[in-house]
Amino acid sequence: MGDSLRVLIIEKSDKNVSSIIKELKKGKYNPIYERINNFKELKAALDWQIWDIIIADDNVESLEVEAALNILKERDIDIPFLIISDNPDEESAVSAIKAGSHDYIARKNISKLIFSVRGELERAKERKERRIAEEELRKSEEKYRVLAETAREIIIIIDLDGKINYVNRTGVVVGGFSEEEILSMNIADLLLAKRIAESQEFYLYEAEFINKSGEHIPVEVNSSLIDEGNKPSGILIVARDITEKKRAEKQAKLQQEQLFQADKMASLGTLVAGVAHEINNPISSIILNVPILQKIWESIIPILDEHCKTKGDFYIGNMKYSALQERLPMLLSDIMAGAKRVKTIVNDLKDFSRQAPSQLTDIVDINVSLKKSLRLVGNLIKKSTRYFSVNYFESIPTFIGNSQRIEQVIVNLLVNACEAIQNINQAIQASTIYDKISNCVLLEIKDEGIGISPDVIQRIKDPFFTTKRDYGGTGLGLSISDKIVKDHSGEISFISTQGQGTTVRLTIPIKSNAENIIEV
Repeated sequence: MGDSLRVLIIEKSDKNVSSIIKELKKGKYNPIYERINNFKELKAALDWQIWDIIIADDNVESLEVEAALNILKERDIDIPFLIISDNPDEESAVSAIKAGSHDYIARKNISKLIFSVRGELERAKERKERRIAEEELRKSEEKYRVLAETAREIIIIIDLDGKINYVNRTGVVVGGFSEEEILSMNIADLLLAKRIAESQEFYLYEAEFINKSGEHIPVEVNSSLIDEGNKPSGILIVARDITEKKRAEKQAKLQQEQLFQADKMASLGTLVAGVAHEINNPISSIILNVPILQKIWESIIPILDEHCKTKGDFYIGNMKYSALQERLPMLLSDIMAGAKRVKTIVNDLKDFSRQAPSQLTDIVDINVSLKKSLRLVGNLIKKSTRYFSVNYFESIPTFIGNSQRIEQVIVNLLVNACEAIQNINQAIQASTIYDKISNCVLLEIKDEGIGISPDVIQRIKDPFFTTKRDYGGTGLGLSISDKIVKDHSGEISFISTQGQGTTVRLTIPIKSNAENIIEV
């Protein structure tokens, strides 16, 4: 059995009908057919059945071919319509084709019928599929047109040269131009961006949308290539106004900077307690005058030596000259070294209290940062414990970051360690480590203090959470330190047992310069 084929035959001769059915069966079809002879029968047949093909004799007086074709057109029915003629001529064939017939076959060439049937059925199938696709496309386009026109985002379609082919209502309103004005523009007239799109994948970036008054509106853009037949034909751009987002980010950044400054000033207040006002002036005087005293001493030594040779050893300020000659240069050298150390500490304090820049652009050596931090809190550590030790990892790798903020974190962790121990016999240890496996720089600060409970560890980095509120704690130190470390793609972790102490670990990954030079 072949494929079923529903055939409507317009024919008055039984013999001709049999001939048609025979040819169809030869072509491996199983025809299910009906024969009609007039308009009434044609209309009835079209009403009750969907036909695959119509085969008509052009010599049926009660139902002319052209009239039958007109009925199909009126009903918008697309069915292959084949004419078989006993007396074919070119004029009749042309007339039939113009009227809508799909083929015109001489009865003497009835063997060609099956080829015509197959071809027209295939073409009818293609036409049907095309109509379905076009209708689906029309519905889809209408759906997306409604979505685009009601969207809050700016939606623009451009060709590969940047000419704008479509803009939605939001784009017109935000731009302040008329639709006609925008459609006459290039995308470069409206959107300031380094690049628009490079693939069909959505490309997310920030840009500026320029309205008619020249105002630059910050926007977040999603764009992608439009592909037609595996060939790029344009670019879809969806832009969202992020003015409020940018304003909020700017405000948040300002507040964060203020929190940084407030925390540094709070730490600074503890560290500089007892340091005399305007300490730089006397220190500078000492550093300036010690070399003068050294030169004076060197210039009078020959005189004093001569006096000692002739008169013997003598006292200067309750000290024999022979002893003073050996000790005074060392005393002056110690005075100079001490003054310079004080000046260094004062300068470190100044740097520490100055508002730091927000970029991660320094080459940071964690060993150097720890040494600077220890100079700042050295006095506090000496007062807190007799047992402080520090271990530096030799030739530790550097990383790109913000050295002042890293020092701020270390100072905060060291101060916390000092506050955690209860007596001077409890130890504090600071160590720098390089973990080759994870390619990370680590700083560990261990104390033998009171430890931290598990519930406190869970909240210890939350803003404004503190266990030292009664002693002036703000709860910002660890929160800000955690933010700084996260800006360096690192983390702060805690290991603690109550009554046995705490280990705080600062971990920062080593990255390439390009990865680290970012705004924070």
